Amino acid sequence: MAVNSGILDRRRPVFRNPDIAAIEATFAEIHALAAKDAVGNQPVLSMLGLKLLAILAGPRNASENSTNRIVNTVRMMLLERCADNRPMEDIADALNVSYSNLRRTFRVNTGMSMKDYQTEMRIHKAKDLLDNTDLSIKGIAAQLGYSSGFHFSNQFRKIVGCPPTEWRTRPDIASAGSVSKPE
Repeated sequence: MAVNSGILDRRRPVFRNPDIAAIEATFAEIHALAAKDAVGNQPVLSMLGLKLLAILAGPRNASENSTNRIVNTVRMMLLERCADNRPMEDIADALNVSYSNLRRTFRVNTGMSMKDYQTEMRIHKAKDLLDNTDLSIKGIAAQLGYSSGFHFSNQFRKIVGCPPTEWRTRPDIASAGSVSKPE
């Protein structure tokens, strides 16, 4: 998933001069949540794991241009806020950049809009919740920031090709233990 979503690039090694403080803080948060209730906190733990990968896959050296750093920062913010319905302009404000330039830069570098990227992250998280929890469709919709179960189901079907109830009951998950549906 990290390679498919563009967070990691197979041609470039992940490990570089990492932000040790950010890695330690994220790992400590993962450890604390897992120790407290690993099953109940599984969705959050998954997202924190992805955050850890995003930190590791950040800028590799000081010469990496600011455009890549900004795009990677936006990706990480959208990953962390995938259930958040705040306006995308808030991200531009947080980064102290023009929203129109940020939109254009993100699209040029990723091939998709920030909203589409956020939707993709929501759907990935929805698949995880469908596969690993007994939450209702309405509960998953609420957890991911959708206005209704109906809206969530329609968007899930449009992107994945089947409704969430069908995703949850597909035979490949039970027989193969797979968490991703062949497309």
